[in-house]
Amino acid sequence: MMNQRDKLKISIAINSNLLLGGGGERTLINYILSIPESYFEIFDIQILQTGYYDRIRLNRSIIDDLREKVTILDFPDYEERLKRYKDRNSLFSIILYRAFLQRILERGTVKRLKSQLSDSDIVYLFHNGFSKYVSSNKTVVIGTLHEWQPNTLSLAGRIQNFLVGHNLVWRRVNIFHATTQRGFEYLPKCKKENSFVLRSGIDTENFCLLTDESNQPQIKVLYVGRMLPCKGANIVLKAVNMLRNSVDVELTVIGSGEMEQLLEQGRYNWVKHYPNVSILELVSYYNSSDIFLFPSQCDNFGLVVLESVACGCYPILDESMKGFFPDLEERGYLHFASHNSEAVFNRLKEAADNIGAIRATRGEASEYVREHYSWSNVTNELLGQIVSRIN
Repeated sequence: MMNQRDKLKISIAINSNLLLGGGGERTLINYILSIPESYFEIFDIQILQTGYYDRIRLNRSIIDDLREKVTILDFPDYEERLKRYKDRNSLFSIILYRAFLQRILERGTVKRLKSQLSDSDIVYLFHNGFSKYVSSNKTVVIGTLHEWQPNTLSLAGRIQNFLVGHNLVWRRVNIFHATTQRGFEYLPKCKKENSFVLRSGIDTENFCLLTDESNQPQIKVLYVGRMLPCKGANIVLKAVNMLRNSVDVELTVIGSGEMEQLLEQGRYNWVKHYPNVSILELVSYYNSSDIFLFPSQCDNFGLVVLESVACGCYPILDESMKGFFPDLEERGYLHFASHNSEAVFNRLKEAADNIGAIRATRGEASEYVREHYSWSNVTNELLGQIVSRIN
């Protein structure tokens, strides 16, 4: 399906900005940085990202490194730019937003996305909703589960599963990249044959075991992620607060979101909270922690899980994440609890009672993850999947 250009044009579209440095953004960055130089002789790669960001977690030098390999184009994120109008209560602001500004700015965004995406040979989407902007039937569109987490835990989730499974949304997507077999099960039957399952990866240069914390008197628990209900942020706070009644424990929370207000309440003023940190700081927090607590029901790639294990943490995850990393489960490196504070507390207490043994074996899981989940291995497999679909 090679076009008349000398190189195959691949567009990667993400509905955020790389500088935000979240799981999706870092996944995309590591994909690009792990591509062997020889592939750039046949690939012309561009990244389409929103020009909006409210926080910067990454050093701009990382983006400069990317620009040496690929083209990065910003498109106006009209939704974020207009929140200040939409959130105001005045009738004038509502009319101004709905009737004029939204439509005008949306039209400019759509025009640019259509132009760039439809001129590509292959489009890889971190945001499947952009598939509607690909007008050329010759373009191969690869959708992903980066933003869609299939689940049956809520009515909204079941409706979404139905729409996707019956090919009623994202119809322009030809192929899906799923990270787990469970996610693969919800794909439309007509698209399963060409779709593929490929796990997430880990930045092995940064995320590794650096320190020996076996003698620290206090048990340290870490949560990394958005402060959202579906992430279980409230469960983390309640469960660790319960554990404090019998165990000397410290909780560090790294992330921002709508539930940050809980940390402003007096009952949680003992929590160490950092809205965002650098990569090196994140590695340090992982290394100094015993337990990584992540009762999330809205994650599909589990990047932070791999990072925590690579740095020697004992992960306690939501049971909805079973099947994400079957090899890690089989080796006993992952541990699960139901989505409620009592169940998570019981798991925490069990880990606290055996903290000596946990600390003594933290290196084994780290070595395994770093060996089997390197980004170079994952990216090579992904490139193989893409190349096999060129003709």
